[in-house]
Amino acid sequence: GSTMLSGRSAFTIAGWIKFRIADITGRTSLFGQNNAIEFGFANSTTIECYTVATGAVTAALPASLGNDQWHHISVTGDGTHIRIYIDGVSVPVTGGVVNTSNYGTSAFSTKIGGRVFNDTTGETFTGDILKAVFFSTALPASRIASLAFGPTTYSGFESGIIAGYNFYDGAGTTLTSIPAGY
Repeated sequence: GSTMLSGRSAFTIAGWIKFRIADITGRTSLFGQNNAIEFGFANSTTIECYTVATGAVTAALPASLGNDQWHHISVTGDGTHIRIYIDGVSVPVTGGVVNTSNYGTSAFSTKIGGRVFNDTTGETFTGDILKAVFFSTALPASRIASLAFGPTTYSGFESGIIAGYNFYDGAGTTLTSIPAGY
């Protein structure tokens, strides 16, 4: 129920995912908030970050992605550029240059795994998600590489963290967030 990505002048969204490329048949949501900051697959060959301020920023998926192995993906926005990282490495993007103090404001809730690109329809990611984290700052490339080195257990004390989710926490359909409340 949180709109934690609304009105951001900077951000980082990151997560660990595992999927098969054959399962990506169209636009597929990963992490974000509809009409604010949205991150997922545009199609089976392209990953996309969409914001109201920038429109679609895309990157070609490396051949190594989608092979049913764990991969770290992330996107950052610093008010000037949007950068996409795969397994800790910045990949070339189309678009992404902007001068903004607000990437987008929306009343929709922040979501993980579905209904990010369109809040009323599925676009559900059918792979696995191990972790997801949202920061209020654009992490530097060195920090992204560190997060991609191995899954981090979020404590809630990381600088700039809005919320972090360890999907092996909780029981049944309960998911805990760090810090609590999101």
